[in-house]
Amino acid sequence: MGVSSKKLFQIVVGIVILAVLALTARHNYLFFHSLTEIFAIVIACGIFMIAWNSREYFEHDRLLLIGIAYLFVGGLDLIHTLAFKGMGIIGDTGSNAATQLWVAARLLESVSLVVALLMPRRRIVGEIGVAVYGVVTGLLLASIFWWNVFPICYLEGSGLTRFKVAAEYVVVAILAAAIVVLARRRREFDSAVFGWVAASLGLTIASELFFTVYVDVYGLANGLGHLFKVVSFYCMYRAIIQTGLQTPFKLLFRELKEAEALYRSLFTHMTDGFAYHEIVKDDAGKAVDYVFLEVNDAFERLTRLRREDLIGRRVTEAIPAISEDSADWIGTYGKVALEGRSARFETYSELLGRWYVVSAYSPREGFFATVFQDATRRKQMEAALRERLHETAVQLEARKTDLRRLVSELSLAEHRERGRLAQVLHDHLQQLLVAAMMQLSILGADIADDEPRKSICRVVDLLKETLEETRHLTSDLSPPVLKEEGLAAGLAWLSTWMLDKHALDVEVDCGDAADGLGEDMRILLFQSVRELLFNVVKHAGTHRAWVRAEREGGMLCVMVRDEGAGFDAARLWDAASQTQGGFGLRTIRERLQMAGGRLEADSAAGGGAMFTLVIPAAATQPAADSGRCETEQ
Repeated sequence: MGVSSKKLFQIVVGIVILAVLALTARHNYLFFHSLTEIFAIVIACGIFMIAWNSREYFEHDRLLLIGIAYLFVGGLDLIHTLAFKGMGIIGDTGSNAATQLWVAARLLESVSLVVALLMPRRRIVGEIGVAVYGVVTGLLLASIFWWNVFPICYLEGSGLTRFKVAAEYVVVAILAAAIVVLARRRREFDSAVFGWVAASLGLTIASELFFTVYVDVYGLANGLGHLFKVVSFYCMYRAIIQTGLQTPFKLLFRELKEAEALYRSLFTHMTDGFAYHEIVKDDAGKAVDYVFLEVNDAFERLTRLRREDLIGRRVTEAIPAISEDSADWIGTYGKVALEGRSARFETYSELLGRWYVVSAYSPREGFFATVFQDATRRKQMEAALRERLHETAVQLEARKTDLRRLVSELSLAEHRERGRLAQVLHDHLQQLLVAAMMQLSILGADIADDEPRKSICRVVDLLKETLEETRHLTSDLSPPVLKEEGLAAGLAWLSTWMLDKHALDVEVDCGDAADGLGEDMRILLFQSVRELLFNVVKHAGTHRAWVRAEREGGMLCVMVRDEGAGFDAARLWDAASQTQGGFGLRTIRERLQMAGGRLEADSAAGGGAMFTLVIPAAATQPAADSGRCETEQ
């Protein structure tokens, strides 16, 4: 792969800078040394500034640690430059102090690089790092200038000391170890960053090797070492730039472009209509118009307005009849744009002939955005559904009327059949029994033999009992009082009958609540109360019961209560569904429901029971759900 023109230009510029520095060394080595050190110091400070201000973009804080380390390494190099032989800025220290500062800076640099590469994946507090390096650097400076405990590194006339050479090799060893660690953790680095850090470490090793062989601080080896140092600092600078600036900004702008493309795609392809506008105010600050700034394809489709006819134009220009529309578009949007409120409403546009669900909000004062949904089809379906529901309600009401009529006819038919049976018993069976009794009586009077006469008398007695039972049965089948005097009288008769037949003392309190009922409702309630009292006799284990009637809200409530054994109300209808035959609870409930009423049950084991029969107060009156009737406690 060829080298790009940009990279080639950078290489050429670097070579030119190094060549200029080399020529400077031949002319004035002290000036050359100052230039190279200052160049490296500037790079070190640049590394720190970039690392410090870009630390939030780092996935790992090792580069932040390197940046902090280079700040203090650069500080030591600055003092090294000022203390260099011939500068005369920090007294007459000779070459030893500058060499000691050099060794201190290189040790600090190499150890920092290894520590940074070995760091676990955790965040560090930058201020703490600066404080730690400040203390270490202060101790190194104190050991050189105040305490004079730092080993001697250079002797005038003989050159480098063994400590200085050994220290340089230690630095080389540490940097070599850093390269090994870097290679093992290569996957944790971007390829470009890995390359720049590896190059920096290699060049630093080369620089240190040159500093193990020079004798004269102004010699060639010293100069080459400084040139390699400059390049190594530059490589570390590029690693920090690559990680802290170039990659984050490339990523940032790429994400911005991708986000823009994504939202543009959403804007274009969203199924809801979207439009962005600027409000137009009059001198009094009132919204009088608005300008279309942007619309999407769905907006054109839903409103049947073309984009080219809208963008940049006022709505009163693009749609002249907008002021006459029943939907107050300008007034509503004006409140949104000028007051910063959001709005969601459903409206019909006579101008466009469609229903819309509109959401409007203001991203900033004087501007507003709208999202349109076409609700026309839904509105049409709702209208059709309402019409069907109305038709169904009419049909249900007709069915309810038919059911009530059927219940009435059923009750009347049952009552008529009871009456017919009573009539048969009275007009035929009873007459036959009376005739048989008379014939047997005459026959017994003519027989002289005592035994046959006694037998005939016993048969006559049996016939009398049968005749009496048929008379009771005639009354039970169709109590005349129910038809002649009404429900209250019928229930009073039923109370007496239950006491005579079943020893059940029933207290009846109806007053005039049951007056005015049709014959069908009187029969239905009478039969229901009788069935409930039979249940008291069979299941309650008590000899007392109460029947009470009252009116409430157009409904007649008849309550049958006892203080017997009670039952589990939750399982009542499950048990009732298993009852076979008879005028049982399920039959009572079903007939009341068909008549527009209901049957309510309230009981607890050992706490007695209460059944409430609720029906319309008049046979012809429609049922009304007025809630549960107040029951006697």
